[in-house]
Amino acid sequence: FMFSRLPKYDTSYTSVWRNNDTGALTLTIRGSKLSMADIGMDLSILVGRTEVESRDVDWVMDELEKDFPAQAYDVAAHSLGCNFVFNEMSEHRDNWGELYLFCPGSSPFASTTTLKKYANISNAHYFINSGDIVPDGLRQQMSADTLENNPYWGDYRYAPWSAHSLTQFVPPTFAMGDEPVTLRPGE
Repeated sequence: FMFSRLPKYDTSYTSVWRNNDTGALTLTIRGSKLSMADIGMDLSILVGRTEVESRDVDWVMDELEKDFPAQAYDVAAHSLGCNFVFNEMSEHRDNWGELYLFCPGSSPFASTTTLKKYANISNAHYFINSGDIVPDGLRQQMSADTLENNPYWGDYRYAPWSAHSLTQFVPPTFAMGDEPVTLRPGE
């Protein structure tokens, strides 16, 4: 296997993976589940709140930076998990390599200044579907440069749950072989 999970960093929202070939670390952060806490945070994002936090995410980032002080780590997050990442930017951003933000939550009721900041992170790769209204507030604030270089667009889907799904960004042959998969902006 190419990656090994590091169980020390498992929380209700997070897992950390080490690339067995390179030693690179990737922190993954899940999106919402059908729990009152997650639904409450999703609703607060919907009405424009931009400071949504998770103690789990902050703790894991603190631990990674303590345990691997000279090593940047990548972060991959989905939906609500992206908002946790946004909330940690001021404290942890200097320790991140690449950000992979899948269907990040946003709202047209949020501060335009804040949305522009989150929509134009230079080391972020945004995975978005035009049929998904959840990241639309961010998408509308992306600069021309970001729109040209940072988003990866999923094939349009009419069903909202399908347009917001992670699986649309995983090639159907992903688990069938050891060939690396390379995505380019616009694919």
